[in-house]
Amino acid sequence: MLNKKQVREEIEATAGRLLDEKSSDCVQLRLARDVLHDNALTRKAAAKGVPDDHLARQMLRNVEFSSAHMKTDVGGNVRGSVGSAFIVARNAGLTANDPQVAQCIDDTANFIRHCERERPWENSSLHGTKRFTTIRYIIKLPGALARIKPKHPIVKRYATKAVALLNAQMTEDDFSLEREDELWFDIYGEKLISREALSVYRNLAFCPTTYAMVLGGLTFPLIGALASTLDTKVADRYCRMVLNLHPLIDKGPNWEDRIIENKFANPARFAQGVAIHMKTMWDLQMYPNWRVHAKRFVEWLWNQRREDGLWDFGSPHGGTGGTMHLRISESWRGKHRTWDWTTQVLLLMRAYVAD
Repeated sequence: MLNKKQVREEIEATAGRLLDEKSSDCVQLRLARDVLHDNALTRKAAAKGVPDDHLARQMLRNVEFSSAHMKTDVGGNVRGSVGSAFIVARNAGLTANDPQVAQCIDDTANFIRHCERERPWENSSLHGTKRFTTIRYIIKLPGALARIKPKHPIVKRYATKAVALLNAQMTEDDFSLEREDELWFDIYGEKLISREALSVYRNLAFCPTTYAMVLGGLTFPLIGALASTLDTKVADRYCRMVLNLHPLIDKGPNWEDRIIENKFANPARFAQGVAIHMKTMWDLQMYPNWRVHAKRFVEWLWNQRREDGLWDFGSPHGGTGGTMHLRISESWRGKHRTWDWTTQVLLLMRAYVAD
């Protein structure tokens, strides 16, 4: 059991130490504003701003929308997603009020509206992953918006549908794909997606075909935007399911056990596992009773400090939950990686022990 008073004192001491070590401008901003809640230091750090060459700025610039596909500078129609850009922007300390973030929010909302009108997933000339990825726009993009602007009208509209779907599945205690597909048409309506298009999605979704879409990471932040409307028991059960704590699906050791017991092939995979779970912790905070579900991981995390009182789990393996989802600084050279890991831990701990 953590002593909250002692933890708060150690958080403040560690944050002050990083400020004294001249960590990056973005780290200084996050520490001042979101850990120490120091208005004077926040104004000083905010005045420097997030550099134009920061990864967050680059990723926001690289998001482009066309008439039917989402494209980025790295090619393909889904790489370098809007969701990742918003996560990295949030890491750097950017908010929905930043002009570049605000423009990306508007572009994303307009693209969702375009997809509602044109329904590109109904275009039978699209094949393979193109058709698969376009149908995900009605789940993924509103969920991405929920992370940066949870009160956006589009987020509320799609979150209402997602909550209705979850409540129906919980009431019936039926998470079969067949029942979920039927519920989709009752809730979303066939004007948005046809049965044929949904069937194509199921056939091309690979891993997601093994469990209900509502249990996926794309929907978790979306439902989180309206988590206060959920019945307490429904919200708690849903969080357990998404965190792989509920025995709905037999996957062997759950994700949290794998991290705490370090059941990974190599250090890079372990670092990736911690990074993925850290990201999930931010989505989890949208739910009223989140501390109950975060307790075990948070207490383990607090005890992972090195002898110097800082945290560093290494460089995550590239891919989902990789380095870009954790970076706060402009680079990870030298001490910056340790500063970023430590700041991410302090941010989570500060929220966990808040009064």
